[in-house]
Amino acid sequence: MRTRDADADLPPYRYTLKHRWAVKLNFLSGITLRPWLTLLWRHWRFVDWSVYPHRVLFLSFMACLNSALSLLDTLLFSRAVAAQPLHPEPLFILGHPRTGTTHLHNLISRDPRFAFANTFHAGFPSSFLSLWPARWLLSGLLERTRPMDAMALDWDLPAEDEIAVNVLTGGDSPYLALVFPRLWRPQLRAYLTFDRAVFQSAAHMADTYYWYTYLQRPTNNDVNDFITDQYDIMYRSYVADRALVDPDRLVEVSFTDLDSDPLAVLRRIYAQFGLTAEAEAVIRRRWAPSFAEFGYE
Repeated sequence: MRTRDADADLPPYRYTLKHRWAVKLNFLSGITLRPWLTLLWRHWRFVDWSVYPHRVLFLSFMACLNSALSLLDTLLFSRAVAAQPLHPEPLFILGHPRTGTTHLHNLISRDPRFAFANTFHAGFPSSFLSLWPARWLLSGLLERTRPMDAMALDWDLPAEDEIAVNVLTGGDSPYLALVFPRLWRPQLRAYLTFDRAVFQSAAHMADTYYWYTYLQRPTNNDVNDFITDQYDIMYRSYVADRALVDPDRLVEVSFTDLDSDPLAVLRRIYAQFGLTAEAEAVIRRRWAPSFAEFGYE
């Protein structure tokens, strides 16, 4: 790694206030009352009450609704949930935002042998079982596509488990920085290496999506610091910890390879993990329309 003046090297990006009155696309919409009150108790003084009071009111209403539905989930499904066995060999997808993790997640989820948390499961972790038949009533909380890249957005699509962690714990998650961006402060900046294309993509995501989730208006420096420090901390942690993983249990994939030849990348992943070759037939059958559309072999 090489030392550099991180602030001077970053490309310029200015963030403009937008979507101030929006309450959709907020990953806290599935929170229940107890974690919501815990989050407010810890951070009420950091809320920009003059800018986002309506979001606090909306999330308070949703917290009451979700709490009532969570009781129904507990009454109807708690025994079945407790009896559900967990697979001993889960597959983890790790990566910095805007580096292809969602793309890979979507591809692997097409294999019917894998189970995954979809957007509704992750967004409403305490009530999705009872609320699932009526999920269409909450369709107004989504857009048809993601604001940062126009990828399809739907309750049935795979989602990050960390969204559920954030909702269930009342913000004990890195996602809290997308609610209170000014709480994020620089920590380790001396040995930062950062791909400029990744920064621009992450900055675009911040300026097109994060405005839907804030309860606190950030400055340009707040957002830039969050993006760069997030990359730095994630990179350092990954490099330090990957030695703890059996090499046969780890595959590193570049977005360039995944984008140009997804089937070859998936073959490599399946071969590395000892998954059966029959998956290729499933993949080709279920992805045939997209392969034809984008010219993949």
